Amino acid sequence: MIRRAIHVLIAIAIALFCIWFVGSRLSLFGIRHDSQEDDATRGPIIRQVLHETSQAVAVEYDAKHWSHLGMCHRVWHFAKKRLHEEYQIDWSSPREMNPFVNFD
Repeated sequence: MIRRAIHVLIAIAIALFCIWFVGSRLSLFGIRHDSQEDDATRGPIIRQVLHETSQAVAVEYDAKHWSHLGMCHRVWHFAKKRLHEEYQIDWSSPREMNPFVNFD
């Protein structure tokens, strides 16, 4: 009887660990983002820089007749660089926050 209860508890612990692992690694519970984006002062700055960078990169891609696939990585790279240099904000891109998610 006690042995069976121990086996059940172990099975429950394993199941909970699997749910946690899959959820945290494969973003089962949504795409994670840098908590600074929720900050009252830094959030608007980050959104503005991302918006401006997205527009600039889109113009560059259009001028070079490139497909917009993968554009997000270039946007995040330049936004991260600008946030660090101009605002001293060490922002983590969605790619960095979700290493097991493929962004296009």
